Amino acid sequence: MFAEFMPYVVKDNTILLKIKVSPGASKNKIGKIENDADNKPFLKIYISTPPVDGKANKYLVKFLADNLNISASKIKIISGLTSKIKTIQIEDIAENKVKAFLNDSLN
Repeated sequence: MFAEFMPYVVKDNTILLKIKVSPGASKNKIGKIENDADNKPFLKIYISTPPVDGKANKYLVKFLADNLNISASKIKIISGLTSKIKTIQIEDIAENKVKAFLNDSLN
């Protein structure tokens, strides 16, 4: 279950981040936090890479790693490989680092 207002949950030293990706966008950017049909929050992310042969997913992992300043090996897409709605697992990261990333990205 995701927090009422944040698009992630914390499990041990792992963050599960719910996102909606828009591949093929004009530029790469972090959008805003929105709610899905079940009123659960997700983070909107725009990436310029088209969704062909998994390239958008690979770029999404790199984009998140660069923005969080962590190794891409710590990030996995655990659900939604062929969907715009995805759950991202981020290992060995403190919650305050994710909060800072969201605050910086959304302001």
